[in-house]
Formats: sequence, structure tokens, C-alpha cells
Amino acid sequence: MMEGGDLFRGRVLFVDDEPTVLRGLERMLHRRRAEWDLMFAGTGAEALSMMAAKQTDIIVSDMRMPGLDGPELLAKVRERHPATTRIALSGNAEDSLVRRCVTVAHQYLSKPCSRQEVEDLLERTFTLRELLSDPELEALTASLEKLPSSPAMYREICREFEREEPCTNRVAAIIRSDPAMAAKVLQLANSAFFRRRVPVADVRQAVMHLGLSTIRTLVLGLEVFKPADGQLDLLQAEALWSVSSRVAGLSLFALEILGFPKKVAEEGLSAGLLHLVGRIATLHLEPAVVEDPDTVAHIGAYLLGIWGLPHSIVEAVAFQNDPSASRATQGSVLTGLYIAKHLAGAHRAQPELDEQYFEQIGLVADWERWRRAAQARESQG
Repeated sequence: MMEGGDLFRGRVLFVDDEPTVLRGLERMLHRRRAEWDLMFAGTGAEALSMMAAKQTDIIVSDMRMPGLDGPELLAKVRERHPATTRIALSGNAEDSLVRRCVTVAHQYLSKPCSRQEVEDLLERTFTLRELLSDPELEALTASLEKLPSSPAMYREICREFEREEPCTNRVAAIIRSDPAMAAKVLQLANSAFFRRRVPVADVRQAVMHLGLSTIRTLVLGLEVFKPADGQLDLLQAEALWSVSSRVAGLSLFALEILGFPKKVAEEGLSAGLLHLVGRIATLHLEPAVVEDPDTVAHIGAYLLGIWGLPHSIVEAVAFQNDPSASRATQGSVLTGLYIAKHLAGAHRAQPELDEQYFEQIGLVADWERWRRAAQARESQG
């Protein structure tokens, strides 16, 4: 269907030097042609030429190609078309490939992959892209290579890696205390190269899943987690990170006292830790262009979503200020984050809770009980 049709959502470019792979993808996704304008290129140079002629929303590129290979192509796309979502397609996950892909790809897809896997990834990507209706904001978000990290945390994790036997628990504790570090580690742990059947939502689980060798490569080899630079207000950033840590603990606690399973509570902790990712990202922009809290939340959700974090965390971050807009019919990670944010900023005032949200998920908003329980928990240290 031509662009402008009722079902049309965007344009996807697949790049692979093997014609059989491209033909297979074309057959596989034929039923979605009404929604997605699918394009196919056999070389990196051809792909760049096609993108210069037509705006492309998503590029899915093989990594091992003669001439301009996948990482080089995605680096050029990042420079020339920052609003395009970049997906790496590969059947190889050795360290050298990871080192080259991690700063140029938003998402990863492993070969061989089923039609369902490809469709799910594209569908999720388009849905998340639609969170940002402003093309300028979308371009700014997509152009971010990484989030700023605390200089103190960066030095601390480097010191841990200098030990003869780095401790997984210590590494996880350091990473968990910094949302920027946590976001990148969770991003990679949930990529198709490393993820298991169940999404990885906890930082310690991610560290164990990836292994200290991979974490060392990310932190020391690629400097993915760099100290904040002169563009960032360090005092403001430290304050935001402190809030994130507190909200993370309160989110975990809220879901526990509400009786949610351990897995949901752990995801709530991650959502709390990452709920200000959008705010941190906007601090890294010069000048700051985003003031609306919902837009900031959507930027954070967009980043986490295209990095492949579990949907429950992305949803919680996206709708943290307006949970009823999620149209959820059951309590979830979003519930814990929403309660935790109010607990963290409540002081003595009674907050205006979203009654519609609690009604639609079948939960009574028992604010005073939650507040007293949280105060008792925090007073215990």
C-alpha cells in the first residue's frame, strides 16, 4: 500500500548481502505490506542511497557484509539519519562483534529468526516510535548514543574490575546505583545475542547473565559508561539519581506488600531505577528543550523500549504520570512505580491519586496504609 493508507505505519529497510535471506524476509513479511513499506538492499552503499531518497523509519542490517559492513553502515546511518531506529541482524555474538555493535545499534536480532520474532520486534518498535509524535524530539532521542554516568560510580566500578577477582554482587550493586549504567547493562542483557526465554529485568541477574568479561568490555573497553562532561549539571544529576534509587526501593516494597510475585516486584525495582531516564537524557541535550513531564516520560520509555527492556518496565516508565492512559485492566509494575513516586514525594500531604486507574485494575487506593508501611520500612534503614 502506498504511504498515506489507513494502515500504513512506516518504512523498513532490510540490508543483507545474501539474496536468499532478503527473499526469505520479503516472503515472511508479505502479509504486513499494507502496514509497512518494506525495502531491501544487498550492500551498505545501496542502503545509504535508498535512505537518501526515501525517509526510513527502521533499518535492519546484517553485520557481516563485504565492503561497508553492518557496524560501519549503522554508524553512517546514525550520523546521517539519527531518527532512524537501527537494528543489528547477526548469527554471531563473539566479543569483537559486540564491541562494534553496542554503540551503533538500538536493538539486536539473531539469525535464524522466525516470522513471529521479526514481526514482534518491528511492531514493538513502531508502537514505541509512536510515543513521540514530534519529529524533532524523536530525532533528538534517537541521536543519543548513551546516557551520562556519575563520575564517582565510573571510578568505583573501574576499581572493582582492577581486583584480581571482581565480585559479581559488588559489580551489580555499583551498576544498580546508577540509572545510566543500569540501562546499558539491561539493554545488552535483553538483546537477542544474550537474552534467555525470560526477559532479564534485574541488574544482578543481568551481570550474571552477561558475565563479568562482557561487563568489563562494556565499561573499560568501550567506555560506554563515561563520567558526565561539562554539559551536565552534576549536582542536578546526582539529585536525580538519588531520587531514582529511593523510588526503586519503594516500588519494590509497594509491589511486595500488594502481594505481587517476586518477578514483578524485581521488575518494579528496575522500573523505579530507570523512571527518570528520560529526564537524564534531556539534561544531556544542549539546550534543554523538553519541559512537559509526560513527554520526558515518553522519551525515557522510547529509549528503554528500543533497547529491548521488558515491556512491563517500558509501560511503567511511559505512563508513570498518567497510569489510566495505559488502559491496563490488572495491576502491574506500573502500579508499584506510580505508588512509589507518590510515596517518595508525599511528605505530609495527601496526594491526588488517579482513582480511575485503581478502579480499572480492581485495587483500592489505601494510601494511609501504604504511607505508614513505607515510613516504617524506611525507618529501619
